[in-house]
Parts: sequence; structure tokens; C-alpha cells
Amino acid sequence: MPALNSDNFINPHIDLNRDHPELTGIVGLSKDVLRSRWSSGTGENILRKWREEAYSRKALENVVGRYYGHLDLRGISIPGENLESVDLSGVDFYSSDISRCNLRAARLTDSWLSESDIRGTIFDWAIMDGVRIDNVEFDNKTSFVGVNLNAVNFNLAALLQDLAIGQQRIAHIQRRHPLMARFLSVSCDYGRSFGRFLFWCLVLILGFGLAYEMIPNTITSNGFWDSLYFSLTVFITLGSDTTVISSLGKTLVAVEATIGYFMAGLLIALWIRKTIND
Repeated sequence: MPALNSDNFINPHIDLNRDHPELTGIVGLSKDVLRSRWSSGTGENILRKWREEAYSRKALENVVGRYYGHLDLRGISIPGENLESVDLSGVDFYSSDISRCNLRAARLTDSWLSESDIRGTIFDWAIMDGVRIDNVEFDNKTSFVGVNLNAVNFNLAALLQDLAIGQQRIAHIQRRHPLMARFLSVSCDYGRSFGRFLFWCLVLILGFGLAYEMIPNTITSNGFWDSLYFSLTVFITLGSDTTVISSLGKTLVAVEATIGYFMAGLLIALWIRKTIND
């Protein structure tokens, strides 16, 4: 059996670097060629056989060969596939589209994901010892909860590593302090959204301003804008010459001031996090 077929795939059970080192340069293909070969008859047949066998390891080894010791899935496009608990160890996913895939509890030991698309991909609880994951496309939905991050090679992927560490911290807060986690999620997306934080500050200031205006005999006010200004000064603890004239007004002021102190502390935390990340 020849080492390569006409569609640039290495034939099964052949490790090109070991068995035919003189050919390794021939299949050092461009990204476009690597991706297009999966639209060929051979590529479609490989995917069909692998899917029919429920992505089993044996089936994969029977349909593709190895490139530098790794099963050659370079350039493969399988977005949204369910690969939960599948054995994908020692696989080369270079320049592949595995976005939105479910890889929960998958075995990815010593696999290469360089320059692949992993936006929305779930790696939760996967075994990723020795995985290379540099220059990938990712987003906030790419998840690494339960993964041993110390075993992953994040060289040239520092931002992705920060995302993964943050996700694990969030998961810890959700387990230990669910109410606090809920508040952080709603108020600022766990410190990742200053826009959401600002929105809720404005909503609180406006809401209390309306309360001061609409509830009779809470403060001395000459209209909505006075009430809104008073609400702002209470929220940021600036102080105002407006007088509180009822017990209910004092209660509203105390509640708003407490929330304002808490939000100020959250703002400092957000600023520190952004400064460190930058």
C-alpha cells in the first residue's frame, strides 16, 4: 500500500515520519489544502466511517495515518459534533474547525490544536495533558471547567489561559457562594463586562430617583431632576443639601447608600482586574 493517496491523506497504519521520512515535506500542506481535502471523496469517506462507528478510537486508527506520530486530522471541519468521552489522544487538529463541539471528558492527551477554531467548544473535565493550543480562535463560551490547566501547553495562548483560569474560579464561586455568584453574573458578568456594571448603576440611580419623586414625603424636592440628583449623590456618597423628611425616606437612603458602597468596591475590583489583564 502506498503511503499517501491522491487526496493528500496518509493511509491508515502508516506513520509517515517513521516509515517514509522522505515524504513528510510533501504533506506539509497549506491551511487551504488541508481543509479542502475533507471535501474530497476520501475525506468524506473517512468522516462517514468514523461517525458510523460512534467516533471510536479503533475506527479512527483504521481510516487515517499519522503525521509526526499524531493521527492526521489536520484541517478537519466538524463544528457542533458531540465527542463527549471520545479518545482523541495523539491527534493533530492543526487548522481544524472544531467550534461548538462537545468534548466533555474527552481524552486529548498529547494532541495538537494549533491554529484551530475552538469558539464555543466545551472541554470540561477533558484530559488534556501535553495538549498544544497556540494561536487558536476562541470566545467566552470556550470552556475548560475541571481541566488540569497546568498540564496544558498554553505557549502563545496567554489570553486563553487567563480565560480558562477565570472560568475555574467562577465555577468555584458558584459552588461555594451561589448567591454571590448570581449577583456577580448579573451585575458585571463576573468582572468581564464593565458595560453591564455601568448599566446596572444607572438603573439603580434612576430607580431610586423615581422612588424619591413618586413616594410622597420622602425628601424635600422641587421635581424629578432634583430627586434624580439626590439619588446620584446618595449612590456615590457625595452628599447633598436635600433633606430627608420621613422614616421611609431614611430607609430608602440607607438602602441606596449601602448598595452604592458595595458597587464602589466592585468597581475597584473591576478596575484592578482590567489593569492586570492589560
